[in-house]
Amino acid sequence: MQRSLLLILIFVSSVAFSQLKKEYYDNEQTQLKSETDFYKGMPHGAFYEYYKNGKINRKGFYNYGKEDSTWCLYYEDGDLKAVERYVRGKKWGTNTYRYKNGQVAQIIKFTNDLPDSTWVALYENGKKKC
Repeated sequence: MQRSLLLILIFVSSVAFSQLKKEYYDNEQTQLKSETDFYKGMPHGAFYEYYKNGKINRKGFYNYGKEDSTWCLYYEDGDLKAVERYVRGKKWGTNTYRYKNGQVAQIIKFTNDLPDSTWVALYENGKKKC
């Protein structure tokens, strides 16, 4: 019983400190611009940003104010533009960028926010650039 009560108190206290912040394009708050989870005054959790047409612009996660995990960026029509990976606010791992037609434009591997020697650039027709 005490263990259950302790778990409930921990959950309630974490909810009390976290909040969802919404930003809007308009004063009437009908056009959502972004949604961000905050914890102790900093972005922490899911983040969504929208174009004025309502389609998603980018989405990802924050970990104590820094980008973390996988972030997806989209063109205004909703097509995937890029997939970026972050660890504690720094690009890390393989990031992929696409042309508007969906073809891969670049594949860049990052370590500690810096591109390493693994970098592939392609033309819109899919052929490798030098």
